[in-house]
Order: sequence, then C-alpha cells, then structure tokens
Amino acid sequence: MRRFWMIGLGIVALIVSMVAVSSFKRPVVGLDSAEAANAMQQTAGSLPKVITVVGQGKVTVKPDMAETSIGVRATGATVAEATGKANKDMDSVLKALKAAGIEDKDIQTSGFNLNPSQDRNGQPNGYEVMNMLRVRIRDLSKVGAVMDAAISAGANQIYGVSFTLANPDTAQSQARVAAVKDAQARANELAQAAGVGLGELVQVSNVVTGGPVMPYMSGKGAAMEMSIGQMQPGELEVTMQVQVIYQIK
Repeated sequence: MRRFWMIGLGIVALIVSMVAVSSFKRPVVGLDSAEAANAMQQTAGSLPKVITVVGQGKVTVKPDMAETSIGVRATGATVAEATGKANKDMDSVLKALKAAGIEDKDIQTSGFNLNPSQDRNGQPNGYEVMNMLRVRIRDLSKVGAVMDAAISAGANQIYGVSFTLANPDTAQSQARVAAVKDAQARANELAQAAGVGLGELVQVSNVVTGGPVMPYMSGKGAAMEMSIGQMQPGELEVTMQVQVIYQIK
C-alpha cells in the first residue's frame, strides 16, 4: 500500500513539473513593431498642435514721484531718555517735511525699533531707538530740498531714493499691448521657420515680472553734515510680458 502511495506522489510531481516547464516556454504576447509604431502615432496625434511664445513689451516714461525713507536714531541711558530724544528729533523732522510741502497722506511710519545698546567692550550702556518714515515727494524739483530740510531738522537716517510713477496703469497698459504684438511676431517667425501655418489664438496670459530698477542712495550716522543737492530722476523703463498660444494649421 505504501508503495502505491509513493508511486502516486511521483506521478503528481511529474505532472506539476511538466506544467511549469510548459508555462515557462510559452511566448509572451505583445505588440509587433508595426503595432507599436501605430500606437506611438496615435499618442502623438492626440497631443495639441500649438505654438507657445512669450512676448515682451517696453515703454520708457519719465517718473513723476520720488519715495525715500527718512528717520532718526537716538540713544540714552534709559528707555525714557532714548525715546524722549527720538520723539523730539522726529517732531522737528515732521515739521520740516510739512513746511517743505509734504502732505500728511505722503508721510507714513515704516518702522520703530527699541533695542538695548552696548559699548565697544560688549557691555550694556543703555538703549537705542530707531524711528523711520516713508516719504513720498510728488514735486521732483524739490527732492533734494526736502531731504536737506529733514537732515537740518535732525534726521540722521536716509535709506534709498527711488523714482517711480504715481499711477503706473497707463504705462503698464502700453507695455502690455507692445508685448502682445511682440508675441505675435515671434509666433509668425516660428511658424515660418517650421514650415507650418499659424492658426487661431488659443490663449493669452499675463506674465508677472519684477519692476524697473530704481536709483539708490543711503546714508546713516549719529549726525549728517551734508547737502543732498539736486536729484536727477532720469527715465523709467516699464516692462511687461505675456504668454501667447496659437494653434498650428
């Protein structure tokens, strides 16, 4: 009985081995070269046939407004002493700015800092107060005079002068129109180079870019014995970019 049992197990093992070998030798069903090429063509055909370009437009304009940061820095043995000096100097600066024709709407506090101060040996010696204003000057012929008046009144911190536009919308619109025309020219050039026709306009989108580079100056110190003099506003270059997508005929 045991002998027949062993023979039965051997037959089962043989059948399993034959099935496994048969499965291993069975060829893998796949695409031939012609079918693969056809599948690739269908995939490529499903992609949109478009030309995408980025156009840039520039206009040059004269600025009509200046912005600068003017402030005072004061030190004292106590918080009250330091803030008292800073407040006194800032009151004088504000009066000078208003006397120079700067309106309240064009004067804004941009920063106020109070910090412990140290001597050269790193030992605490009191406190330091920094009070800063952002000032808009709408008469460009008075930029130097306004800053001189502030310095004479006690301002000892001057950070940057930038010339800009009070209302940049018109210049930006002109630059945007120029950018669209530039994009159209680029798209036509690409289509001709590729030997295809330019179809309908599919999409136009505005590309956000940085603003024009402004002139910059700075000065700082416990006291500023200087005269700013006449400032030269020059011209601004306003740049806009658009992305345009056309169909290919």
